[in-house]
Amino acid sequence: SRLLEQLLRNLEKRDPHQFFAWPVNDNFAPNYSNIIKKPMDFSTIKQKIDDNEYKSLNCFISDFKLMCNNAMKYNKPGTVYHKAAKRLLHAGLKQLTPQKLRPLGDMLTYMYEIPIRELGFDMG
Repeated sequence: SRLLEQLLRNLEKRDPHQFFAWPVNDNFAPNYSNIIKKPMDFSTIKQKIDDNEYKSLNCFISDFKLMCNNAMKYNKPGTVYHKAAKRLLHAGLKQLTPQKLRPLGDMLTYMYEIPIRELGFDMG
């Protein structure tokens, strides 16, 4: 949906080093696939948006949380990746609250056409 594409762009802006842009592989992060059972990254989220796999905003938010939590699980606290994930998660979740999203309806008028079951809250 256009809303999810816009939200994804906003979240990607908060990842200037592109730590979360692409899938992590074991060559770059040894043993990653043994530790992280459900990998997630921005390119996978984008593909899921393109394939209409998200039935609700909450499903999109769940993948965003998963992506950040995976990075915090794999990388030790204090590392640049752990800190970036924690910062991104905090800033992203603040952006994704109904209170922050409702005002977007003035610019993104199509938000009013999205059913409550998909949006997770009433635009009214």
